[in-house]
Amino acid sequence: MALYQFLCGSAVMIILLSNGCHSQKQPACGRAPNNPRMWGGQNATAGTWPWIASLQIDEDHSCGGSLISNMWVLTAAHCIPGYLTNMTVVLGRESMKGKNLNEVSRAVDKIITHPAYDALSDDNDMALLKLSSPVNFTDYIQPVCLASANSTFYTGDNNWVVGFGATSFGGPNADTLQEVRVPIVGNNECTCAYPYLTDNMICAGLRAGGIDSCQRDSGGPMMIKTGSVWVQSGVVSFGERCALPDFPGVYAVVSNYEDWIKNHTGSSQPGFVDSMSSGVDTDLTFDCSEITTNTEPPKPYPTTQHPYPTTHHPHTTDDGSVFGSGERVISSLGLLLMSLYALVGGI
Repeated sequence: MALYQFLCGSAVMIILLSNGCHSQKQPACGRAPNNPRMWGGQNATAGTWPWIASLQIDEDHSCGGSLISNMWVLTAAHCIPGYLTNMTVVLGRESMKGKNLNEVSRAVDKIITHPAYDALSDDNDMALLKLSSPVNFTDYIQPVCLASANSTFYTGDNNWVVGFGATSFGGPNADTLQEVRVPIVGNNECTCAYPYLTDNMICAGLRAGGIDSCQRDSGGPMMIKTGSVWVQSGVVSFGERCALPDFPGVYAVVSNYEDWIKNHTGSSQPGFVDSMSSGVDTDLTFDCSEITTNTEPPKPYPTTQHPYPTTHHPHTTDDGSVFGSGERVISSLGLLLMSLYALVGGI
């Protein structure tokens, strides 16, 4: 009986310690009540991506962004005009035409561009926008979670990019919010196309091309489903035109900026979540000789004139990859409890 009590007490203590040390409090971010599906079409339905922001100048869409708390929007530094202007953030919008019953707009009270932003290379392409007043959260307006500094993203991890940008290079903006699924391309492989890539950049797309972000999707989020929440892994930054073979889109790595974002958002903090890839990252051994492509590397092409789903294959599904919303986890705690049960049962 004493052994039984000891084992049971130990199990309870392990559970409590596990909850305290390893389980995160369920974040109040990344929830999309109207996005239950795993696969999407070209047009996103109302409320599918409730954190998407349209940055507008003189009522014209210029860039994308993501709501990260009730007072802050994350976007790209190159989306910030180099001149004084009245910028408005529109949230809850589904279409650029007609009525948007769930829409709210806010003036921008403060702009914070990353101090190390390099306009030539687009390194540190990050900016924060403080709204003129807080927004109320609804089924159609929610903040996205942000990838924490501990996060990892391996080759083939499937992410989503969403925006109102062009559906083909040089084309007009989309009338309806667009969504596209893009797999991560590791930095070793991506440097074959962009030799100047830095550790603050991450790439995504198909080697065959056909899917991408495009012009005026800049500043918008690249996201991955982690557990039950959506986590922003990147910010649309630049690329070579749109959806070209061997030239994936390039995104600023959100997880590299956790401290910077926290230091500026004050009492209206976003939610940070660990998003961890499983298995082995095949990019670690990637050699550019595996690719036969143009020998002359392209120049950076900022996405105020770049990334978003093209008219060719906005939702290619034959890329050999699988979009996953969760992880397979073997719980050592569960195995321990089963072992304790077996021991107790044998007493």
